[in-house]
Amino acid sequence: MAEEAATAESEASESASTESETTFTQAQVNDLIAKEKGKIQSRFGDYADIKAKAAKLEEIENANASELEKAQKKAADAERIANESTAKLLRFEVANDLEVPAKLVPLLTATDREGLEAQANLILENAKTATPNFDGGAREPAEEELSPEEAHNKLFLKAVGLID
Repeated sequence: MAEEAATAESEASESASTESETTFTQAQVNDLIAKEKGKIQSRFGDYADIKAKAAKLEEIENANASELEKAQKKAADAERIANESTAKLLRFEVANDLEVPAKLVPLLTATDREGLEAQANLILENAKTATPNFDGGAREPAEEELSPEEAHNKLFLKAVGLID
């Protein structure tokens, strides 16, 4: 084993001596780096100009947006607002007609009158306040009113123990 390790070391030293080692001074390394940097800068030197031209082109395109596009955007916004207003008006009309409480109007979400009416009826059916039922069952009838003389006599007889 020791023999094999010695042969490997000798082969490594022979191959190292046969290869010519090139060493560079700091000045040579700086020159190589400067040359490579110059190549790269020459390749991308007009990048800033191209970027500026692209920005200017985009600015011109935005400025030249056609009046038709602007008008179409305004028309779409106006139509959207009109649709929302119509739906809101219809919701309030149905709520007013069916006497839906104001705090429950936001629950009406349908887009047509029939749907809104169905929702309003369902809301009213389930949102009715429960009226208390005062009929608590069977009660004893109220005692007949007695005249003052009869009430006095009855009280006296109870006190003496002749009646219960």
